[in-house]
Amino acid sequence: MTLALARQIVAVCLDWAPLQHLTIMDPYYAMEESPIGFRRTGLGWAGWVPFRPDPAALPEGTIVEPMGRGSFIATQERFWDVPDRAGVKRGQALELALNALGMLPTGADLRDGTWGEPE
Repeated sequence: MTLALARQIVAVCLDWAPLQHLTIMDPYYAMEESPIGFRRTGLGWAGWVPFRPDPAALPEGTIVEPMGRGSFIATQERFWDVPDRAGVKRGQALELALNALGMLPTGADLRDGTWGEPE
């Protein structure tokens, strides 16, 4: 997977249906490496959140760019494999920062169907 392909996938998904959250990650990372546990839905290598964070608030995110009503966020230009410890640490730091900003949903948030909508 390349960064360009990840952007295209997110753009197609946004055109196809209203999104609340989109993540691109290796399932192993989600089960074994994610620092936020199973209650929250992380971002992994790249994904989309229905918010527009200030890029300065997410130095862990190499790419933070507006896309649709939210933002495409990626940890680096080239996606890493799970054995890449530096890449895993960047992904973990990004997920912790997004969680601290209140930008990662729980399963209940997503089931409610209103995650990320303006209040």
